[in-house]
Amino acid sequence: ALAAALGRKWVATRLSRVDLCGNSIRDGGAKALAAALAHGGACPSLRQLYLDYNCIGDKGAEALAAALGRKWVATRLSRVDLCGNSIRDGGAKALAAALAHGGACPSLRQLYLDYNCIGDKGAEALAAALG
Repeated sequence: ALAAALGRKWVATRLSRVDLCGNSIRDGGAKALAAALAHGGACPSLRQLYLDYNCIGDKGAEALAAALGRKWVATRLSRVDLCGNSIRDGGAKALAAALAHGGACPSLRQLYLDYNCIGDKGAEALAAALG
């Protein structure tokens, strides 16, 4: 229901923070949220996205990456917290590809991925994208 409401254009124009920490939204919830955010104009003022401790795996991270990687979707987003999930190399690589894409999340300053299951390959992809 929340994702559907956020997906309606101009409904959440002044929303600057979404905090769903510790709600076990899993991949399905992350996918629904990503679909809502992917609609241009859905949350144009969003600056902080807290999705820590939600049992999000690679599929959810990939969906979020696809949404955040679209131009004009998250232009003001400065912080994304995905710590304490189940993201592995696949999800980390997807996030890296989205962030390396020109114009995606140009205001991003903080990306939290601690307490996940990201290995060397995922960490290397993130370092290359953010470095």
